[in-house]
Amino acid sequence: MVHSMTSQPPDPPVPAHASKDAWLGDAVREHGRVLLKIAAAQVGPDGSEDVVAETFATAWALRDRFDPTKASERAWLVGITLNHCRHHRRTQGRWRARAAMTPHPVPTWDEDDAVARADASSSGEAILRLISQLPDGQRVALLLTAVAGLEPSEIARATGKPAATVRGDLRRARLTIGPLLERRDDE
Repeated sequence: MVHSMTSQPPDPPVPAHASKDAWLGDAVREHGRVLLKIAAAQVGPDGSEDVVAETFATAWALRDRFDPTKASERAWLVGITLNHCRHHRRTQGRWRARAAMTPHPVPTWDEDDAVARADASSSGEAILRLISQLPDGQRVALLLTAVAGLEPSEIARATGKPAATVRGDLRRARLTIGPLLERRDDE
């Protein structure tokens, strides 16, 4: 059989065998909220929407590389999100370093603002502070379990770490956070 020189190459496969036009919308609806929570926990609320938008743009561009035999669609998207979070943090770090070289005015003490900030510290914020103090691997494993509902094997595929390392990170995170939460509840 002779192929015409004008024939188009076939479109790359789309994750979860969805139609090409519907996949992106379905993926955003199904995974967007979880990815946004993960990104917010990693880079803060200001950069989280940008990270998730970059995640879906990358996923669309790399959709031919998705292999459902290696990872679930959610784990694949979480891996892309984590890569964009790392890139975002590096970019922000460079920006902060440049900003630190620029003189800034010294802020004045605002007692009302200080009191408002002290009042705003809820238990949720305190827990997030505790989690933010965990080493990176433990923090990511804990958040992906709690927020994305991923199993250690899925987290391993998303992060490129061995599953045993992920399980160890989860165990250490829980051992670290558990007593701190119990002590906080007692106070």
